[in-house]
Amino acid sequence: MMQRVTAAGAAAMLAAILAGCTTDRFVPLAGQFGALTRDAAEEQNERLAVVIAEERERSREALTERAADLRAADCTQAIAGIRVAMAAALPQSTATCRVIEREANGTLVELPSELRFDNIAALNDALAGYAEGLILLAANSAEDEAVLTQSVSELTIAIGELDGAIRAATGDESATSTDRIDAAGGLLARLGTTYMTARRQAVLKRLILEADPLVARATSLLGGTDGALDLYDSVARYAAIEQAVEAAGAARSAGDPAALGEQQAALFDAVETYNAYPAEERRYAAIGAAHAGLAAAARAGADAADLSAAAQAVIGLAQAIGATRKAFAGETP
Repeated sequence: MMQRVTAAGAAAMLAAILAGCTTDRFVPLAGQFGALTRDAAEEQNERLAVVIAEERERSREALTERAADLRAADCTQAIAGIRVAMAAALPQSTATCRVIEREANGTLVELPSELRFDNIAALNDALAGYAEGLILLAANSAEDEAVLTQSVSELTIAIGELDGAIRAATGDESATSTDRIDAAGGLLARLGTTYMTARRQAVLKRLILEADPLVARATSLLGGTDGALDLYDSVARYAAIEQAVEAAGAARSAGDPAALGEQQAALFDAVETYNAYPAEERRYAAIGAAHAGLAAAARAGADAADLSAAAQAVIGLAQAIGATRKAFAGETP
């Protein structure tokens, strides 16, 4: 299992990075950003999976409670009356099944679509892929040109996939981004002589500059998604506050000091949990700010002042991720 970066660990590593020579700081800083961003994207997909599972369970429990008459459609329809030999030759898609409901009057109706976040999950995966590419290129100290070329090619592919995921998530199929970044091949070709003669630091700078508008767009979309998820979660979290208020009121009316203290403590905990969740949305804003800091440092030649500012932005990202994990730690599975 991949070990995730802690806020304290990130701060310590960044302090060590800033203690080094200016010319050597940019590459490890980019790698640290990659590690934090990969963790954030993977954690959000875990959160999405939990929401999907909760909604699926809720909808299926509702069907059971009202004793819904469920049937299977398509699969039986497709092969009914067809000889076995003929059925075996049919395309696999003809045997696809789905569950439908038979109403009291005999009408067959479709069930509501289950909650899905395919495009958002794919966008998170693409952002994590870009982050992983940064980690690998930053860690690749090989002198072998073929090995370095492979690392750069993989990172370039990841940038193209991030571009595609943004267009899929937004429904924007315009060629604006692909004109600038031609998926895997075009950007690598445009690096030309610079790639062949420069160190990985120069390559990283160029790729980060190219990817910055995409990262900014992706983090804006994903931060907005988390805002919607926070609203979804807030219903249950606010219900916990209401329950705590009622329990504390009952203990107060009963004149039970011990129970009152316990229920008031539960109320404080419920309010703290409610307030902790917006850290998730801030986390994606922190990713965008940290990447913008790296891009600014790359654009300016990565001097000491720009690197220091970028490092502070990455530390802010580590702190935002730490706050989110603290919020999740208080959840009941």
